[in-house]
This record gives sequence, structure tokens and C-alpha cells, in this order.
Amino acid sequence: MLRVRYFLILLFILSIGFSYAQQPCSYQLNTSNGLISNTVYNVLQDSKGYYWFATEAGIARYDGKRFKNFTKNDGLGDNINFGVFEDSKNRIWFSGYNGTVSLYENGRWFNSKNTAWLENLNSSRFYEIINEGKSGTIYFSNRHGEIAIVLTNETQKFDVADQLIKKSAAVLGIFEYDGNKKTVQTSLGKYDFDNGKLGQIEHSDVRYSYMKIINDGVMLVDQNSIIYKYSFSGELSESINTLQGKEIKFSINTKNILFAKPKGNGVYQLTKFENEYRTTKFLESTVVSDCIEDNEGNLFFSTLGDGVFVVHSMNNYHIDKASGLKTEKLLTIYPTANDEVLIGDENSSYNVFSGDQFIKSVLLPVSDKYNRVLDINEVDGKIFIGTDRGIFLVKDNKIEKLINVSAIKFLVHNESAVFAGTIKGVQRIDRNTGKVLDTISRNRSFAGLAMEDGTIMYSEKGAINIYSNGETEKYTHSDKLKDYRVVEIEKIGETFIFGTEGDGLFIVSNDSIIELNTESGLSSNFVTSICEINNNNVLIGTRFGMNEIDLNSYSINIISKRNGLPSDYINDIKEIINKIYVTTDNGLAIINNLGIQVNNYNKVIFEEVQLTDSTLLVTTENYFEVDNRHNNISVQYSFPVFTDANDLKYSYKFYGEDKESELASTTNEDILQFVSLKPGNYSLSVTPLIKSQLISESTATMSFAIIPLWYQKTSVQIIALIAALLLLAFLIYHFLNRASKKHKEQLELNKKIFKLEMDGLKAQMNPHFTYNVLNAVQNLVLKKDSKQAYNYITKFSRLMRNYLDSTRSNFIKLSEEIELISNYVQLEQLRLDNKFDFELNVADNVNLENITIPSMIVQPFIENAIHHGLLHKDGKGKLKVGIEQQNGTLQIAISDDGIGREKAGIINSNKTKMHKSYGVQIIKERIALFEEYYKRKIEIIIKDLNENNVPSGTNVHLTIGLRK
Repeated sequence: MLRVRYFLILLFILSIGFSYAQQPCSYQLNTSNGLISNTVYNVLQDSKGYYWFATEAGIARYDGKRFKNFTKNDGLGDNINFGVFEDSKNRIWFSGYNGTVSLYENGRWFNSKNTAWLENLNSSRFYEIINEGKSGTIYFSNRHGEIAIVLTNETQKFDVADQLIKKSAAVLGIFEYDGNKKTVQTSLGKYDFDNGKLGQIEHSDVRYSYMKIINDGVMLVDQNSIIYKYSFSGELSESINTLQGKEIKFSINTKNILFAKPKGNGVYQLTKFENEYRTTKFLESTVVSDCIEDNEGNLFFSTLGDGVFVVHSMNNYHIDKASGLKTEKLLTIYPTANDEVLIGDENSSYNVFSGDQFIKSVLLPVSDKYNRVLDINEVDGKIFIGTDRGIFLVKDNKIEKLINVSAIKFLVHNESAVFAGTIKGVQRIDRNTGKVLDTISRNRSFAGLAMEDGTIMYSEKGAINIYSNGETEKYTHSDKLKDYRVVEIEKIGETFIFGTEGDGLFIVSNDSIIELNTESGLSSNFVTSICEINNNNVLIGTRFGMNEIDLNSYSINIISKRNGLPSDYINDIKEIINKIYVTTDNGLAIINNLGIQVNNYNKVIFEEVQLTDSTLLVTTENYFEVDNRHNNISVQYSFPVFTDANDLKYSYKFYGEDKESELASTTNEDILQFVSLKPGNYSLSVTPLIKSQLISESTATMSFAIIPLWYQKTSVQIIALIAALLLLAFLIYHFLNRASKKHKEQLELNKKIFKLEMDGLKAQMNPHFTYNVLNAVQNLVLKKDSKQAYNYITKFSRLMRNYLDSTRSNFIKLSEEIELISNYVQLEQLRLDNKFDFELNVADNVNLENITIPSMIVQPFIENAIHHGLLHKDGKGKLKVGIEQQNGTLQIAISDDGIGREKAGIINSNKTKMHKSYGVQIIKERIALFEEYYKRKIEIIIKDLNENNVPSGTNVHLTIGLRK
């Protein structure tokens, strides 16, 4: 991530004038951008990165972009809250003005009305201090002596006011030391505390007004505003006597800088130098109630009536009308040779600064009040000032108008002359007299640059030119940039940077042109200024923020109001003595520390899931289950970050068990919607992108399951499918019977053919086979082998469809017969647990689609080979089918390596007649009828195979005459 650091010693001036003149650059949060109230009593950043603000109208939670406000309607015990504290279990505690305590945990609110043990904490006055001991005990106390203790969900409450030796003493807080020992600190001393009983340890002659518990001890403030730092054991390590006589509270940040908060009188920063503290005052006339430093190094100051001020760096200053400026719309910046900084404004004035301090404002002698000072240039001690009404010369504190020409766009000079770009062209002006020497261009000019070799580069409509020694020529890449209005030019080494009005930046180096615009990450395409800050980085001012660009990687860091700029409309940027001066429409920013590297980002937080008809708060495990009625899901998430909130995007991946639901994309939104999700398991991962860089360590993942309804479950669907197949088998059987009766009145030959076809069909698709199939399916279902059951049922249904198709005609395409054979064999292989292998060979000269054969003429031989030859074979068998075309006939060979016909006959003779096969006899009768009726020769040859006089299978050879 791109950052530039300027290491300077911060100059602290103790005078009231200096404190008044300089204010740290800040960003204000108030009701206009979502805060529930401008009166804020306390502020906290929790372990997830959320900011919590306790206000007079409720609690506000902020993630850096969006506020979410909570009131009594959401579960708060009171809308007015003075304390906010996070314990080691990541619970957030709030102290209400009505004496109640509220608790926020895992997205839920708990208070004395809905939680019995919280009711035990109710007090007559609100608790001012909430803190946690090392034992995990939570302590609540107020100045009137009421103390409450929470350990897990057990509570104790005590009133120790009557035990105080001096009744005027106020309880300031309670803390632990030396293990589990407890001390009650009062304004006049401290007491040992044991189960509600006080025992005095130390009496103080000094009256303390405020206590703050820090990591290694406590800090106390006395009535003279002296701050004392004690260890928990009571040893004094430091006293700070800087803000005498001011009634103060204080905070301390990670850099050990104290922020003292006198009532109604702003804030003092106390910074230690060697052995003394120096003070800087800011936020004048505001009542600051609390201060924290967040995990990005920003300081949050809550106020009573002015919302919250966020300071990105105490070393960055904002100068406005309160500092003496007559107008806050400042334009051009120019550092003079005598270490002054001149800043032009919109009202005919230039403002003089010495270092960080505003000195004076000088009004130019012009009748029109609206006369912008557009550029300033110093030549030989003379100041040339370009304005809307011409050029003025400042010499020896006298102001003289030189040229009366409108809209001076730029002023640059070389060793021979000053060059002024105007709406009427570029004019060359004598360095000494200020007179116009000549006009080198008569076209409207927009930007100019004086280069090291004395040449002048300037832009005009449709061209970029270079002027040298009276000659003008086009810049090498002028034609490539002719369609853009170049309004800023800068050269860094051999690299030119051209800023345009509406088209972003063009960076030209070694004849390559790099274009940067909003699609590349630039905050705006309207460039207003370019400033080199080192060899590799430039600052680009735009109409919507400032951009820091690394010229090596072209990565972009946006700096805006959130980083403390007075306005996002940048007019000019200059680096002067290691400080960045930025003029805006709302004053001047002086930046000593450009950026802070952030390395401690938290994770993305899933806030809630919106279901079809209700809201489900996500648990800390980030997993939930819903049934299929709630298959429209929206997920809301956040990534708490302040400094880079404007540059925040999200990369997300959403995926399920089926690849159809996989999504991956980038979005600016903090809510995702998924519609009509199928039952199954899903995962969503969200990763933040800041300045186009993935913060992978902040990725958060959520998983959820959509449970199918009862009728969508696999077992139910399988049972339903089996029932449908049984019904289908019954309907087929019923249909075939009806068809048989219908054709009885036809010719005797057709009746006999039809009857033989039906007998052949019954011989193959007999009830025993159907029973075996369904029994096999049932066994697979009981074994919960749903995949195999589905596979088996699919093949069975396909085979039945083939059978039905084959009954519609006496002839069938060879391709369809092959498909029927293949499906039948695959089904038998599944049923018999792959007891045999199957090999089908079709010669290349066989046209499967043009050749027709009698339907179901091959299948019975396949069935016989399986049931009578291969079924009873020990070990695995093999079934082969070969098809070829010879001399107008189709040759089909069916062979198996089974037990042979003789042995099969012996086995079959032992079976009942129900199992007797009539397939071959029926086929022979059908062949005779086909030969008689269709005049096509069909020949069957059945041959027993032997190996060493041992039966080794059967071969069936069919010769079918083809139609001529």
C-alpha cells in the first residue's frame, strides 16, 4: 500500500495566537452524515473495528462508511448513555442515565427488562466508570459510592458511601492489583475493598477530581490540574504540571500523548520532549467529552453538541477564516526566494505565509472583486501575478498592473523572458521591464512548463508545442494527445505527466503512454494540479480528492476529507521544505505526515442474513441451516475501516455443491442477494479490497445449508420412481393385451405373426425378469446406494422404451436393434454384478440407419447366451456379437464362452415349466412366417463350441437377406 512519510520535528508554539491560528486537519461526523445525535459522551472502537458512540439520543455504531443507530426500541435500557466499554469476552457494556446497564453480545441486546441478572445492577444514579480487572470481573461505579460487580452472569451490588471516612469524598473508580486484590479510589484517598467492605489504605491531602485506568497503572488529576501517574501498587512514576488551574479530564493514546479536556475550552495536546511536556491547543470553543486513537492511528474526539472530530494526524494543519483569511477558496501556491509562501485566492488577493503561519492578505488594485489569482511566478526578486483581469507586478512592496488581458492560465520563465498563457495565446514578456515582447501563439492556451534546457512547453487546443529560441515545433506525442484538453504539465526526469480536464492523466516515458483515470483508481478525471514529492511519487489534485501515485507501479492512494483535507476540491499542491501545501475550496491544508501505514485490519463481519420472510442474525460460527422455502437469501456484511473507507470494495466467491452456483466478482455494495437456490451446501467468502489490493488476511467465510423439503429427498424420489415404473409396467401389460384383442379380427396370417411377436416379447420380458429388476432396485435402495439405483432404473426404463418402440412395427432399424441389445446387456451386467464382459463389433460397411431387420430377432439369442450359457459358468464369461454385410445379406454372429447347450439343458430340465424358454422355437416360427410373407431369406445356424473335447460355449449365426 502506497504511503509517503515525512519525518519532521513538530514545532509547538505555546502562544494563544498560534494555537488559534493552527488547527489539526479534521473530518467531522455529525447528524448530517448519519450520527444519531451531535451530543456524544463517550467513544469506543471494539475488537472487530466498529466505532461505538454513546449519545444523548441512543447508541451509534459506525463501520467507517455507515451508521447503525440503536435506541430503547432496539433493546437499550436508556437512550441517554454516558459509558461504553468492551470486556475481554467482546461484550459491549453501556451505562444509561436512568441507572440501568445494557449489554450487546453477538448481535443481541440485553437489558434489565429482558435479563434478570442485569436488573440486579440497577442503581439510583448512572455509573460513570466501567472497567475490567485482570480476573475478568467487570466493575461499575459512580461518584456517589454505588459499586456493582459482574463475574460471568453473577452480580453483586454495594453502597459504600457510609463507609467513607470523609463523607465529602467521591468514588472515582475501582481497580485490581497483585492478583485479585481490589482498590477503591476516591477523591481523598484509596481503600482496600473486600466483598463490599472498605479498609483504608491511604489518605490523601490532595483532592483528586478524575481517574483514568491505563495498562500499567492509574492516572489521577487533582484540583490544581496536576496529573499523577501511579503503578497499581501505589508507586508514583510521574507527575505532569502543565495545565494549572484548568478543570480537566484526559485521554491517552498509544504514542503516550495526553489529550486534556478543559470544560468548554477545546483540547490540549500534551507531548513529552525530554523531561517536560509541551502543549498545543485545538478544537477551540468545543466541549470535548472523550478521545480515543483507533487501530489506524486516527484520533476520534467526541463533543457535546458538535458531533465527532476525526484527526488523521496531529502534524497536519488546517488554516481557514479563523486564522485570518478573508476567503477560504484558495487557488495557486508559490514559494518565494525569501522563504515566504504566496497563496492566491478568488477575491483579488494573495496571502502571505511564513512557514506554517499566516502573515497577511494583500489586495490587488482592481475594481472587480471577483478576480481570481490564477498563477504566481518570481523572477529576479519581482513577483508576477496572473489573474482573470491581467498580470500584476509586485516589486519593493509596490503593485503595478502590467498587462490588461483576460484569464492568465499560467506564468513560467526561462533565462530570457516570462511566458504568460492566456485565452488569447502565449505572450513573451521582458523579465526586467514587464513589457510584452511578442506573441508566440494566438490560440487559447491552458498549461505551460519551463524545462531545464530553457525550452517552454505549452498546451493549446489540439496540440502540445515546444518553444525554443524563437522557433515553435510540435511535441513528439502531440498528435496522440490532440483530442484531450491538457490543463497541467509536469516533467520528472525524462517522464512527462499531462493532466487533462475530464480524461484523467497521461504519463509519457520512453515513447510509451500510460493512461490513468477513474477506471484505474483515480479519484476524478478532472485534474487540477500535479506535484512531484520524490523521485518515484507524484501528487495529483483533482475535483474530488488528492491522489498519490507511484510512478513505478502506477498504484494510486486517494487522500480526501476523511484524511483531514478541508475539502475534496483541490486547486493546487506544492511541496515546500518537506511540507505539502494544499489549497482547496475550504482553506489551506499543511501536511507534515502524508499517510499512516495500516497493518492491523480486522476481518469482514457478516452482520445479518435476510431470509425470504424473516431476518436471521448470524451466529459467531457463521453457519446456519434453512429449509427450501427460504431459498432467497441476502447477506449483509461490513469491513470497519475509516481512513480508506472511500477506497473500499469487496471481492466475493459464492459456491455450492453444483458448479452452476459458483460466482466470483467484485462489488462496491455491502449486501449480496442469492435467488432460487437449490437444496445443498453453500459457502460465501468475502475479501476487502483497499486501493485495488486484496486484504486476504481479512477474508471472512460463511457456510449454510438449504435442506430439501420431504418430497425433495432422494429416498422419497426413488420410491416414487419405483411406483411409477410399476404403474408403467402394468399399463404396458394392459396395453399389449388390449392390442392383442383388437387385431384378432385381422387376417389369419397377421394374427399368427402378431401372436408369435407377442409370445416372443413375453418370452423376453417375462414377469420373472421384471421381478428380478425391481428386486435389484429395492436391494440398492435398502443399501442406500442411490446412485447405482438411479443408474439401474434409468437403464431399465430405457430398455422398456426400446421394447415398446420395437412392437410398433414388424421391422426395426439395425441401429435401434443394437441400442436395444446394448441396453439389455448393460442391465443384465448390472443385475448379475458384471459376471460377463460384452463385445460388439460392427463392420465399417454396415449402414446402421438404412438396414432394417425383423424386430426382436437377435435379443432372444442374447438372452439364451446369458441365462443358459454364461449365468452358470464358474468365473467371468464373455459375450460377443459381430455384424457385417456380405453379398446382399447381413451376417450376425452371437457367441459366448459359457457352459454349452448340453450342460445348460441338464440344468434347465431340473427347473419348473415356468422357467422353460420358448425363445428359439418362437423365433424359428417367426422366421418361417417372415420368409413366406415378406419373401426375405433368414437362416439360423447354431453350433456348439469345444475345446479339447470339452464344451466351451455356443455360437449362433444369423444370415438375413436385405431388401433390394
